[in-house]
Amino acid sequence: MPACPHETRIVACGSSQRIDAMNHPLPTEEPTVSVIMPAYRAAATICRAIDSILAQSYPAHEILVIDDESPEDLEQVLRKYGDRVKLLRQPRGGVAAARNRGLDIATGDLVAFLDSDDEWLPGRLALGVDVLKKWPDVGLVVSGFVWVNCDTGAEGGTGGPPLDWCNRPVRVENSRLLQLAKSTHTGSITIRRSLLGQLRFDTTLTTAEDRDLWLRLLAIGTAYFVPDIQSRVFSRADSLSNRDIDVDCRCMLRVIDRYAGLLSASDYRRERSYVYLRWARGLPGRWRALAYWTRSVWLWPLPYGRGLVTYRMVRLRVLFSIIMRRGRRT
Repeated sequence: MPACPHETRIVACGSSQRIDAMNHPLPTEEPTVSVIMPAYRAAATICRAIDSILAQSYPAHEILVIDDESPEDLEQVLRKYGDRVKLLRQPRGGVAAARNRGLDIATGDLVAFLDSDDEWLPGRLALGVDVLKKWPDVGLVVSGFVWVNCDTGAEGGTGGPPLDWCNRPVRVENSRLLQLAKSTHTGSITIRRSLLGQLRFDTTLTTAEDRDLWLRLLAIGTAYFVPDIQSRVFSRADSLSNRDIDVDCRCMLRVIDRYAGLLSASDYRRERSYVYLRWARGLPGRWRALAYWTRSVWLWPLPYGRGLVTYRMVRLRVLFSIIMRRGRRT
């Protein structure tokens, strides 16, 4: 497995090495917020995303758009915003490298992320700022989000932190780190830049790089979870996680293996089992999908607990869908 460029910092996941944000209080009465937005083939949606930032009740200090060598002329698209948006270009390096570029030059007291095809509700930044001003020991704030069909605009299911973890500062014990990292969407998190320090997204992970970083941050800082829906996440069939199920599942397995020492043996097997089940469901063929379905059952034959699935009979539904596939043997 390729080494993570920030692997030496993963040892900070031990509870004895947690960091108190109160050692780095906000230096101003009205803290500044840097918003980081990676962009690739984003011309059709990026203005909607930026407009939602500019419509915030608490204004962003800076909007950093990182052009990840997009084939489009983003400079022309963003020209109407003038100096309200700072556009930076970099050689194609992927979303993790683009976000890291933004983190390296951000000057705000706080950092928030928004993908170029998503949008925020008007109170999104104010909520995070208010919590961090009220609770100086909190290092990151996570809110809820709603899925939106990018073709129809219809809102679907919601996501976010479990309700029993909400509306109070919490230190996440090791056994719950992965679950809470998985429930955190990139557009729903606000972080003290002092907590981030030199921590960055792992550029060797094509996907799941966000969950990897959230897990590290949750392991070293105090968090505050809010159930309020503050972000609209547009689901696209051509997103990387949907377009290449092999890459997405392999990356997620790497993250689970990387933090296996934080999980109980049963949690480790259950999390890997669910990845293989999702892998089987997403593959187009029959036989490899059936092999991954079988591996999933072998790893965890019991029902999945809360936080992994929200409907019953999940394995039988996936098995039925695999059996009904025709013609494809791969």
